[in-house]
Amino acid sequence: MTSETRVPHAGEDLWHFDFTITDETLQGYLGGLALDAPSEPARTAFAAPAAPSMLVHLADDGARRGSGFGNSFGTLWVRQRWSLHGPMLIGEPLRATGRIVDVYPYHERTVVLSEASVRNAAGDLVAVGQHHQSYLLEQTTGEVRLRDPKEKRGGYPVPDGDELAPVERTVTLEMCQRLFPGATSYHTDRAAAAKLGFKNIVVGGRVTLYYMGEVLERHFGRAWWEGGELEVKFTNVVWPEDRITARGVMTGIEDGRYQVEVWVEKADGTVVTVAHATVPV
Repeated sequence: MTSETRVPHAGEDLWHFDFTITDETLQGYLGGLALDAPSEPARTAFAAPAAPSMLVHLADDGARRGSGFGNSFGTLWVRQRWSLHGPMLIGEPLRATGRIVDVYPYHERTVVLSEASVRNAAGDLVAVGQHHQSYLLEQTTGEVRLRDPKEKRGGYPVPDGDELAPVERTVTLEMCQRLFPGATSYHTDRAAAAKLGFKNIVVGGRVTLYYMGEVLERHFGRAWWEGGELEVKFTNVVWPEDRITARGVMTGIEDGRYQVEVWVEKADGTVVTVAHATVPV
C-alpha cells in the first residue's frame, strides 16, 4: 500500500515519537503567536521551565504522522480532547505513542480518531490526547465547500461567569511560517492550499489551540499543567490576516473542579473554536 492509497483502520498501532521541546521550539512558538515571553507560571511554577501546555500537540502530530487517508483533499480538524497530568519541561526527553481508535462518518466527511499518550524520561504520564481529523474522500479536485458561518444554527452564546484575561492577535502569514517550519503546506503556501481545495492558506488549528492554552495557563498556573482537561471543537476556518481573540469564562465549580468555557472568535464575531475546560480547585 502506498501513501496515496493508504486506508487507516481502528485498532491500528502507530509508531512511537521521541521529541524534546527546546529553546528553539519555544522561540518558534512565541514568534508564531506574536508573544513576547512565556506566561509567568511557565518560568516559576516548577523546578525547571515548563513548555507551554498546548505544545503537547507536537506529540499528537508526531505519533499520528502518516496515519490518515492517502487522499488528504480538504482535510480539516474536527475535535480534540486533552488530559494533562504534568508539565513538559524545556530540554526534557519525551516519548509519544499513538493508536487509531476509530474511523467513522461525519456529515459528508470521514473522520479518523487517533489517541496519543505522552510520557517523560522517568516514564511518568504527562498527557493523553484524542484527535479527530476529517477527510473528503469523495473529492480530489476543485474547491472545498465550507459552510457559511451564518448558516450555522444558534451561534455561540457568551456564558455567565468570571471572565479570564483574553489574548488578541492578527494572524499573519509570517506567524504561520514560524509555527509550521520546513516543507511548504496548506498552512504556509497558497498553491499547496489550492491543491487541497482551499481558496487561501488555512491557518492551522494549533494556532487557536495554543491561544486557548495561553488563556488557561495565565489564569490557573500550575493547577492547569498538572490536572487540566480540555475538550475542543473546531467550527470555522481562520485565514491569514484574520484578527482573532481567545476568551474564557469561569462558570463555577463542580466535583472539585473549576468549569471554564473557552472560545476563539474573529473580529466580526465568527466563532472559530469552542472548548470546555476543567481545572482542579
